[in-house]
Amino acid sequence: MRWYCAMGAALGLSFPAFALWFDMHVLRPGEPGILATIQSNPLHYIIMLAPLILTAVFCAIGRSRAALEVELDRRNEAERSLSIQAFQDALTGVGNRHALIRDLTRILQSDERSGTLFLIDLDKFKFINDTLGHHVGDELLVALATRLKSRCDLKCRIYRLGGDEFVILRNSAEPLEVQQAFGQQMAEVLMVPFVLKTSTVMTDASIGVTQVLMQDSLPADALRRADLALYEAKTQNGTFVRFYDEFLAHTYEKRMKLEYELRQALAQDQFELAFQPIISASNLRLRGFEALLRWNHPERGPVMPDDFVPIAEVSGLIVPIGKWVMKKACEMAARLPAPLTVAVNVSAEQFKEREFPEFVFACLERSGLAPERLTLEITESLVLMDVESVRRTLHILSARGIHIALDDFGTGFSSINHLRNLPLTQIKIDRSFAARMLDDPREAELLRTVIKLGQAFQISTTLEGVETGGQRDFAISEGITDLQGFFFAKPVSEAELPALILRYLPMLAEASQSQQALAAA
Repeated sequence: MRWYCAMGAALGLSFPAFALWFDMHVLRPGEPGILATIQSNPLHYIIMLAPLILTAVFCAIGRSRAALEVELDRRNEAERSLSIQAFQDALTGVGNRHALIRDLTRILQSDERSGTLFLIDLDKFKFINDTLGHHVGDELLVALATRLKSRCDLKCRIYRLGGDEFVILRNSAEPLEVQQAFGQQMAEVLMVPFVLKTSTVMTDASIGVTQVLMQDSLPADALRRADLALYEAKTQNGTFVRFYDEFLAHTYEKRMKLEYELRQALAQDQFELAFQPIISASNLRLRGFEALLRWNHPERGPVMPDDFVPIAEVSGLIVPIGKWVMKKACEMAARLPAPLTVAVNVSAEQFKEREFPEFVFACLERSGLAPERLTLEITESLVLMDVESVRRTLHILSARGIHIALDDFGTGFSSINHLRNLPLTQIKIDRSFAARMLDDPREAELLRTVIKLGQAFQISTTLEGVETGGQRDFAISEGITDLQGFFFAKPVSEAELPALILRYLPMLAEASQSQQALAAA
């Protein structure tokens, strides 16, 4: 603006100077001087205002130009900011889904088409959000992005697709061995605990990997394969890296069909419960039952849990299925003579639901089942998920009188701290001990140790998988509390329960029949 004002002043001064020169040298060459020339022609007084007028005009032009430049700069900055927002994740500062699609499109339009996608998903992020708060979840995402950026070289670009899903795109042609080594390096990075402001968080992650292929026509083609590999990685325990291959594609198609059929089974009431008796070792009388899920497929017949429960867990269907099991088991147990109990297996996905305790209480209230007649069976993998959060939830359930059993004890990372810190009332010893304890002295000694641990912590012990009289007698001689296995009975339907009760608990069976007769009368 100053430059415009100076230019206006200079141009304004040139007018009176030229007028005086023209008047003195052309019109009146004989005038004695400048003052006489000005006095002889009044127009010179008007012309002398030209510097002021032009200075004002040019200053106004300068101000307008400066304001225009400021507005243009502001608009350019806004466009740059919008461009950054359009292609950058606001929370973590890495690229977003739009940036990934843009960069994949550029790769697909190039001649080389070289690139590898590493799709990363945290396994417990929803649970962390629900238990520790969304602010901790956001802090974890920022820490994860920072850690990934610190481990990636110039060949890598990092993106956040949303939630807890991240993508690393390596834009280079590398041998499979190099890609595998990089994937393993990322897995090791993710297994290190995250030290946040208010807590330290340990979380597993699943990584699905695929290359950008020559036949890919859209970015979605590569992302679909990475999703398939990630889906498979999630079926494994802990942090796992899975590369896409054709076998995986075939397996995925079968799995998707099974998942669809599981949804249909839940909607069409194809599930049913079987009940296996739990026998008291002190008098060989019936103590209660374990509720076991069964799927009666309309075309394939009975489908065993090992074939569909892992799919249900990965797809999230285990939560509504688990609710169905809890509701039906409580209703069934309420119809049994007291004090017979029912044990229900609870998955980690169910425990991630914040309202899980309230749902259990609602099932008890609707069915009329006393809390002390319900046992929830959890696994050690669930405890390892988040010890403090799980402990709090278990104490809420235990405070109502619900029993807590640690299932498959001895097969995972068994810890005495679990027995000390969790409100456990029962240890269920894995069936592998029963299968080997009579033939292997070490297995027998391990069984004795677990029973003594239970006695030390005043926790009852149940041996699963008892199939022979010898196994029964040995376990009883070592001080086991309860027994369960095919030696006593295979899992039976609800319709077969009265005969089983009559077999192992005649007095309560008679009481139940008397109650039914009175009710009928």
